[in-house]
Amino acid sequence: MKYRQLSELERYQIDAGVTLGMSIAEISRRIGRPRCTVFRELKRNGQISRGGYSATYSLQQYEKRREKCRPRLKIHGEVKQWIDQRLKQKWSPEQIVGRARLENRPIVGVETIYRYIYRDKVQGGDLWKHLRHTRKARKRRFPAPRWPKSLPRLSIEQRPQSINRRERIGDLERDLIVGAQRRGYLLTLVDRRTRFVRIEKLQRPSADAVHKATLQALKKLEVKSLTNDNGCEFIRYFETQKALGVPIYFTRPYASWERGTVENTNKLIRQYVPKQVNINEITHEQVKMVEMVLNHRPRKLLGFKTPAEAHHQELR
Repeated sequence: MKYRQLSELERYQIDAGVTLGMSIAEISRRIGRPRCTVFRELKRNGQISRGGYSATYSLQQYEKRREKCRPRLKIHGEVKQWIDQRLKQKWSPEQIVGRARLENRPIVGVETIYRYIYRDKVQGGDLWKHLRHTRKARKRRFPAPRWPKSLPRLSIEQRPQSINRRERIGDLERDLIVGAQRRGYLLTLVDRRTRFVRIEKLQRPSADAVHKATLQALKKLEVKSLTNDNGCEFIRYFETQKALGVPIYFTRPYASWERGTVENTNKLIRQYVPKQVNINEITHEQVKMVEMVLNHRPRKLLGFKTPAEAHHQELR
């Protein structure tokens, strides 16, 4: 969904604008929405009998429409009964779909059956126990996206020795922390020399979101290089590299030790954000509090100075 619904506040702002006699163009400018959005809202939810617009009435109509637009279950009636019987006979979803098509029976897709099975599990059912592997969670069916072969990258083997020896500040490592059930993400950037960390919360791991979050996190920091893994969330590295004016190096596949600084920092973050936590439920202020705690906690490898103290000392 690339658009967002009008919020309760925006509906009350439209209500106030109509009451004050404002034009649609003026109301749209004040709430930061296109004129067509305001026009459709007034046309759909305006009360002709009252000769005006009511935010309260509009919200009531919105809730009624939301109730009707819930997705309908595709598996019901005879189709549901036939699928349940075959699952209890230890048939796999692929076998169920293939046999149904051979017999010209109405049937849904394989993925729909898997979703039906695991929805049944959430509701307390036991259909998942009839699957061959009886997994409690679904394994990824499709392979993860891969980098285009034509996109060149700087290998960590090309990284200067001054970075490897941690001789200066500004050489950072970058990684992504995933929340429980892939709900929410944290972008972490750590200075290799001082262990000074910046953390940014993301709603989704898109390359665009990671690019913008990286620029936001490093806005006031001195940056000389970045090192990260080969995750597709870093596929916009060329734009990040151009915006920061620094090289970006990539570790070899399955070699997490080549960016051990950020990996160890992620373990420290997990003390405050455990793996079972839904990161979407954590506020931006809480994320910044974790960042502050880590930057002001003494570290043995820094001679028991804090990363913030070590970083500021290097800047002098």
